[in-house]
Amino acid sequence: NDIFKMREEVDMLNKVYKDIEVKLGLEANISMTDGSLDVDSEIIQSLDYLMAGYHFGTVDRPILTSAKIHFYNYLSEHSNSIERRVRLINTKAFIRSMEHYDLLAVTHPGAKGPLFMDEVIKAAIDNDVLLEINNKHGHLTTDEIRLAGSMGADFIVGSDAHRPEDVGIVASAIERIEKSGIDAECIYNMTYLGKEVF
Repeated sequence: NDIFKMREEVDMLNKVYKDIEVKLGLEANISMTDGSLDVDSEIIQSLDYLMAGYHFGTVDRPILTSAKIHFYNYLSEHSNSIERRVRLINTKAFIRSMEHYDLLAVTHPGAKGPLFMDEVIKAAIDNDVLLEINNKHGHLTTDEIRLAGSMGADFIVGSDAHRPEDVGIVASAIERIEKSGIDAECIYNMTYLGKEVF
């Protein structure tokens, strides 16, 4: 598996470059209504940190259950009665994932499927999980950031880079953070050498 090769490379880099710490992390998919992830325990144990989010269209086993979840999330955009049911299913899956796994963060909550955000925020606080402010997907929104901040949540900012040249591009996320009025100290990765980024 490539993850185990990456683990060896990261360990080697940490021996060579003593003035920095390289970490190995992974964003897993919350793939089932019980909050289970699409990553096995052996891989999880090899990581320095684990993040998780819902990603529309991924396929896991059992395939029919996985496809049904995605289908209902798609339909939820077009039907209020389905939307409420799907919102409850998604919310429970996020909460169960935070309760079962040692997550650093949940990624782009609300971007790929509706959630009862106040319940997800409370579970994140209760389980010491950061909420990602995702640059690419627009979630958390300004209002969601403000709500989570008022409840005492902590955050992490992510560029959602799928290409090396996009790593660290977070202008949209910073704009939402500034509009929300939250304190930068509750954002895990928004200081650099002791100085606030914004």
